[in-house]
Amino acid sequence: AVGVTARRLYHWLAFYSFFMDSARTQDQQRFFSSLSRQLTHLRRLMPRQQMGLEGLLMARTMLAAVPALGLGGAVLSQAVTMMSGCAVHVLNNDGGVATRSPTDQALILRLLVDCRRLLKQQRRDVPEELEGWITNTAKALRFLRHADRGLGVFNGGQEGGPAMLDHIMRQSGVNIRKIPGQLPDTGYMRVEAGKLSVLFDAGYHDARAGHAGLLSFEMVDKNDRLIVNCGHHPMQPHWAPYMAMTAAHSTIGLDDCSHGHAACVDQALRKISEGQMMQASHTGYTGCRIIRKLFVQKQGQDVRGEDQIETGDTSHRATIRFHIHPDVGVLKQQGVITLRAKGGAGWRVTCDGADMTLEESLYLGLGAQRRSSQQIVLTAPCDAGMPKQVNWAICRL
Repeated sequence: AVGVTARRLYHWLAFYSFFMDSARTQDQQRFFSSLSRQLTHLRRLMPRQQMGLEGLLMARTMLAAVPALGLGGAVLSQAVTMMSGCAVHVLNNDGGVATRSPTDQALILRLLVDCRRLLKQQRRDVPEELEGWITNTAKALRFLRHADRGLGVFNGGQEGGPAMLDHIMRQSGVNIRKIPGQLPDTGYMRVEAGKLSVLFDAGYHDARAGHAGLLSFEMVDKNDRLIVNCGHHPMQPHWAPYMAMTAAHSTIGLDDCSHGHAACVDQALRKISEGQMMQASHTGYTGCRIIRKLFVQKQGQDVRGEDQIETGDTSHRATIRFHIHPDVGVLKQQGVITLRAKGGAGWRVTCDGADMTLEESLYLGLGAQRRSSQQIVLTAPCDAGMPKQVNWAICRL
């Protein structure tokens, strides 16, 4: 409710001239009376809401309200202090956000940019740390955008609108010449090769919140999304537990269960003569270790994977999923699956060490629209105490 109130008041202030300039004096008085009461309510909650995204929303609203209501410098100082406390709490050292959601990344950058703009409009000094946060957050946001200029669909995020993302980046004023290959604190790796971009989730998962999608990846060929995660419904909370399951991600699962609290280790991104290799592992399944190596050929002609499952004293059934974007055509013939992208490019999917089937899937990566799609499913038994390895390849035709 705090975040909703903060958003509402900010939009009231931002669009005041659009809907209240021509209103009767009586209606304007009622508007400012309601605005003042709700703002007082937010200020009373501020000591208990020092951290997180809601705190940044509140700080932005307070900064916007200072000139509109003729509030004093004490209120502005309170808002700046709260903004600083929240930014430290929600941002990692590499500029990524603590929730690891690309959608939250875009929102927090917009909030920081709005706060800077409001301070400048009031001829106030912009804290040096705010400029630093904007720079780092903008770099991380660019990192999380695919070749099609949309966001990676990880950890409750969605694709977003490229035009809006471009606008946020322009407003930040950050000039990014080179995209890094890794956000080490937030836990993502990235490889660009030719027209291909691959994002790899090598971070951490808190079982109390977030998505159980460690070692998942997405693959985009220029404007064509090929391999994706299932996404998140922004308006229907009952979808959240299902979209957060390991099975809703292009990764490895055991026994049709989601992995638990874990952090990826053995993170490595290295160049080799033929391309680049990404590697990470986690122990989110009790007594087991899952290792994924992703190789991206330097011209973007193929992506190859090596998935290893090290079991303990119990046998398991491994399931490796590749969720296909709904715009991609899928055809299976004689143990080979062919993908035909909307732009016309073809890709061949093969595997060794597992059975390969096609199953139905669902994509919630763009707005509230639920789109039917397909997924490639590799299944393999994992005997107790015997490491299992599955090799697969996605090659351009």
